[in-house]
Amino acid sequence: MMAETLSKEHTNRWDQISVRGRRVLENLGVISVSPDALNPLEDAMPIALPHVQPPDTFRQALADNLSLAAHGQNTGLEIARPSKLRDGLAFGIAFGLVLAIIVALILLLHSQPARTDAEPE
Repeated sequence: MMAETLSKEHTNRWDQISVRGRRVLENLGVISVSPDALNPLEDAMPIALPHVQPPDTFRQALADNLSLAAHGQNTGLEIARPSKLRDGLAFGIAFGLVLAIIVALILLLHSQPARTDAEPE
């Protein structure tokens, strides 16, 4: 019963989104198709994309994860998201070290006098 209600709500929302999207595209002049021309395509969509019903194990795992998250939130546990700054800092340091090594090698090779195999007379 609940799944049917959710399915109807999602269908209604998708219908609203498709109508709004069609209006926007028509107003922009991107499409100028009548709704009657789109009916065969809309009729073919349920066949091409059948309704997906998640397995019961998915629902149970989701319920367990949500209860764990609610418990953590109630106890004051906070899970921090990974920081992009930390990743960028590590990349910057690694790039700087590689660049410093390359510059040091170039300076070292250019500062040494050229060696010749010929003996001075």
